[in-house]
Amino acid sequence: MVIPLHECIARPPEGERTFPLLSHLETVASGMGKADGTPFQRLSFLAGWMHDVGKAHAKWQWYIRDPSQRKGPPHAVYGAVLFVYVASHLMRIWQSAEGDEQTWVARIQWLCRDIMDHHGRLGDLTPDEPPWSGRTLEWHAIDLKSVGDHLCRKFPEVASLPFDAEAVERWAAGFRRRWYAWYDDWAGAYEAERYQRPLRAWAAHCLRVDTATLIRADRFDAAGIQPRAMTREEVDQALARLARHVAQTVSAQPQTDVHRLRDRIAREALQRYQETPDAPAYVLRVPTGYGKTLTGLRIALEIARHRGAERIVYVAPYLSLLSQSAQVISEATGLEVMVHHGLSLADVFSGNTGTGGASASSSSQDTGGEEGAARTSNRNATEEGSPSRGEDEHALLLLESWQAPIVVTTFNQFFRALFPARAQDTLRLHALHGAVVFIDEPQIVDHTVWSPFLAQLQTAMDKMGVVCVFSTATLPPLVPGLDAEPVHLEPPGLVYPPRYQVVYEDKVWNESDLIHVLCTRERDTRSLAVMMNTIGDAVRVWESVDAALEEYSDRPCLYTLHGLMTPLHKRMRLAEIRQTLDGGERVWVVTTQALEAGVDVSFHAVYRALPIFSSVVQAAGRVNRHGEGPHLGRICVFRFAREGGQDTRPYVYRDAISREETDHSMARVAGSDEIEMYREIEAYFERILRKRDGQAALEALRRAAQGAWSQVAGWAPFADDGWRIPVFVPWGDAVWKSGADPRVQRLMQAFSLERAEQIYERYLDLAWVRGLSMVERKRFMGLMQQFIVEVPPRLAVAITANFADEVVIKRVADIGAYEEEAGFGRVAVHGLTDLLFA
Repeated sequence: MVIPLHECIARPPEGERTFPLLSHLETVASGMGKADGTPFQRLSFLAGWMHDVGKAHAKWQWYIRDPSQRKGPPHAVYGAVLFVYVASHLMRIWQSAEGDEQTWVARIQWLCRDIMDHHGRLGDLTPDEPPWSGRTLEWHAIDLKSVGDHLCRKFPEVASLPFDAEAVERWAAGFRRRWYAWYDDWAGAYEAERYQRPLRAWAAHCLRVDTATLIRADRFDAAGIQPRAMTREEVDQALARLARHVAQTVSAQPQTDVHRLRDRIAREALQRYQETPDAPAYVLRVPTGYGKTLTGLRIALEIARHRGAERIVYVAPYLSLLSQSAQVISEATGLEVMVHHGLSLADVFSGNTGTGGASASSSSQDTGGEEGAARTSNRNATEEGSPSRGEDEHALLLLESWQAPIVVTTFNQFFRALFPARAQDTLRLHALHGAVVFIDEPQIVDHTVWSPFLAQLQTAMDKMGVVCVFSTATLPPLVPGLDAEPVHLEPPGLVYPPRYQVVYEDKVWNESDLIHVLCTRERDTRSLAVMMNTIGDAVRVWESVDAALEEYSDRPCLYTLHGLMTPLHKRMRLAEIRQTLDGGERVWVVTTQALEAGVDVSFHAVYRALPIFSSVVQAAGRVNRHGEGPHLGRICVFRFAREGGQDTRPYVYRDAISREETDHSMARVAGSDEIEMYREIEAYFERILRKRDGQAALEALRRAAQGAWSQVAGWAPFADDGWRIPVFVPWGDAVWKSGADPRVQRLMQAFSLERAEQIYERYLDLAWVRGLSMVERKRFMGLMQQFIVEVPPRLAVAITANFADEVVIKRVADIGAYEEEAGFGRVAVHGLTDLLFA
């Protein structure tokens, strides 16, 4: 049986609203190209029209009308075959009008691959056979005559092309040899150019712009999403508000040398930008504590006003930094800020369970350093068929498409735009068109992918009009990754007043050694931070310090902060630490990388378990941050091993070259000051990049350009340290009810919630969730994120009530496992039984 094409639907009706397939095909085609445009534009239009034509299959139509039926056949393969069937015919007619044969066949083959993959993972282009080889296709189940009739209205050139099952089957069966010839034509030419062009030049073929255009057109039409761009009026208002915010901040601060220099940097950076407003990239390279975020934000807004940018994308490595920056940006500009990371709406509603993969020890690395939920399963929510339980396509697409004036996201999510593993990932790539990308702390990117990362950025600047602003104190070399050195916005020749001295303890300390030093050498230190490499180390040291200080009558206020605490809890703890410091009380904090970057707190002394050198410089940014007081602060870096000799440094910093060069750099800067630290960081990066020139990764780009996309698909900015599972913790009712966090309080009231545990009840109520508007869904998931902790699977098994359930976010079984002082820290170290029943 064949269902007439005009009766086919693209998706199930929603109330009175229906979704005719023909309407969907036309809309997506228009989003891809132009029926009356250039030959290449018409080819793109054809690809958009064909992408979902397989939904006209009778079995797929029966299924979509009644999901209780057996799942319909994969539809993308039919569109891929028909696209190449028609495109190969049109190519013979159009080729002389635009482009050579190599260009045509490469474009057709890649568009074919895009159509095949538009609901799943992005596959490879292989030379030996078309992507549809080995499939048994039922052409008699599709109204091919009507397909041909509709195409003839757009493409009169295909009037002579037969549209019947037998003709298509004969053509597909005999096309294998021609597919190989096509591939050999363009890929062979690429191979011949292998040694004639720099490897980074292959990045120009690896930015999936066509894929992104198809996915955006398809998903936006299917979900009814309206694009959201920043207007000129919003930019002007944001700049005015930012100026008032900065003025108020400056007037409330004591005018130290550091504050005066910060003001000068902000003024001169703006002036230097105004002298070169059309550069493709800028760098704001100043030490931590000199206002990089607000100054960089001002420059980004000025760029957006000058070039008409639709959005600013702020990229940062740490979830703690991300949360703080989002709040600062929102308050300073008044613009809508979308936060996208591993715990955001996309992964929550994508059906990812995250229950597989390697287990992690209780001394897991702080997940505040890298987003963990991004390493869960990435199955696409819209993959071949209708959404299943727990999936909300509208909410997913809203977030992944970055439809907001300002998007605050992690390096993990940004890398998914540049090196997508699945079609859905390319949604964010399309959002980069003409955007200003503010890259904070880029040195955190692993050296093995640094060169291809820069090469892809250069391609985005060239092809998509992206403008990059790099902001950091410790910047690795940008050239030759980029074509040219970006414009430096920091004033040249600035002399920064030293704020600290460097102490390096080459002898290995264990826990007892560290406690002894803290309680003797630092006995009278008013503000002190101890930064360990793992949560396990931090919790053990915190407990030991707490016990050692019991006998002190003037003991400092002692805190711990790490990645096994909810965002709300960490934010409240940071606020408490700041308030206590500002009140002049003694404060000691034992933490992980959670305080290493982007947190505006200052200590007289920081003890840092030896990491890699760039992290040492970041940690030093918490020492005497504002140049307060007459004396220099101290950054003391020490080698650490647990009792028994276990060195936990390689757990977190796995790259042996970085560790080796760190040891050399620490020996050089021991006994020096802040200025020497910044000189040494340049030498450190240069030595590493010499030893690891990135050629292997750039070679992978070349192979990807020739069709082997799996070589780069899913590349990440950091080494993978295992899966994390989001766990909901209903902690903090007293906090938000007191008004200590007005944002959470407003959201709780907006959704008529009286207790945090009701958030999870609503999350499980799919009917309630789907009754929300798209904006309301964003707000609800933003609220839920404040009560979520990412934990390793082994810990999740011990502490959750519903680990085996389908739901993505699990729920803590006993709130007693989550402590006011340490969150899940002590559970991770000592185990649930020891904590609850000891």
